[in-house]
Amino acid sequence: MCAYGVVILSPAFFRKEWPQRELDSLTAREVGERRKLILPVWHGVGIADIARYSPNLADKLGVKSDVGIEGLARA
Repeated sequence: MCAYGVVILSPAFFRKEWPQRELDSLTAREVGERRKLILPVWHGVGIADIARYSPNLADKLGVKSDVGIEGLARA
């Protein structure tokens, strides 16, 4: 079992069904374990895109992929 789940939120993510199932699983673990474990990365999407897809995800602190790999690691 993973300690954290990195979720790359992108237009492709929003078009497919299986990423939503995996996200649902991570969300259930967050609730059950009462701790934050979803680490969202925004790739080619903005807050409006994410809010349309999932208001709960829009409330989470995320990092944009354009900060580069070092920026993602620091976030």
